[in-house]
Amino acid sequence: MTNNAEDPLHEQLDALRTDLTDVHMPGPHAARRRGARRTRNQVTGAVLAGVAAIAIGVIGTTQDGIFAAPEPVGPTQSPTPAPTDIPTVVPSPMPDEQQETGAELSEALMTADDISGDELTWTVSEEPNPAVECGPPINEAAVLDEAGIDFTADDGNGMMQHLIRTESETVAEELLDDIQDEMESCLPESPVEGEPWRYNVGGLENVGEEGWITSYSTDPADQDAPAPTVTLVRYADVVSVMVRTEPTRSNDGSLDLETPAQATARMCEVLFETTCVGQPEFDDGLGGDASTDDGDTGDGG
Repeated sequence: MTNNAEDPLHEQLDALRTDLTDVHMPGPHAARRRGARRTRNQVTGAVLAGVAAIAIGVIGTTQDGIFAAPEPVGPTQSPTPAPTDIPTVVPSPMPDEQQETGAELSEALMTADDISGDELTWTVSEEPNPAVECGPPINEAAVLDEAGIDFTADDGNGMMQHLIRTESETVAEELLDDIQDEMESCLPESPVEGEPWRYNVGGLENVGEEGWITSYSTDPADQDAPAPTVTLVRYADVVSVMVRTEPTRSNDGSLDLETPAQATARMCEVLFETTCVGQPEFDDGLGGDASTDDGDTGDGG
């Protein structure tokens, strides 16, 4: 027996069943397809989002670099250095340079009063004294200025002085050495008849800055042959050449050192306003000294 109350319910169910007949539910395949599509959409979205973010960053950076206003650069405040005062340097003379007075060489020549001894009367000669054999040679190329004087006395005695100014002390030193070398090569050490022979040769100490002196006979076999004494003295750039000639050779071989000392003292005082002479001494290089006389130029006996 059918319950009439259930009929309306069955009718409603049948109606729903009819409506659902045309509705197709997706199966597992559809579900997988939807899942794959969802995954692709998510990946694509993420990629696009990343690209967009990068693009935005690039654009932002580019815009900052292109359109950002540069910071204003102010003027460089470089301190201007104060001018440096250049010190004025006054050149000072070299220690070995001697200050000259500007006097003429002729003013510094010896006088008759400088000749030691009082037994002879010396007068200035108008003509140069005769040249002596093996006399001092002068290299004219070294001469910057020169002056000379000659004296004569009785019995064939003669005296001359020649002052030579050179370009420098070095040239003066070389000139003195050259004269000395030439004379030593001309004068043999051993006496040979008819040839000059030196019997005194050595350094003249305490006179000028350097000195040299030699006595020789023009003929050792002839006692009455002329006997010159040559003295070379240098002070600064000036060289003094002195030649004293005696008619005979001194028997005792003595040397007159006072005359070149006094002549050199005058030269230094006039040309350099200084004292350049002490106690003159003869140094023969052998530890012995030649006897010195007081300038007595007698017959030499």
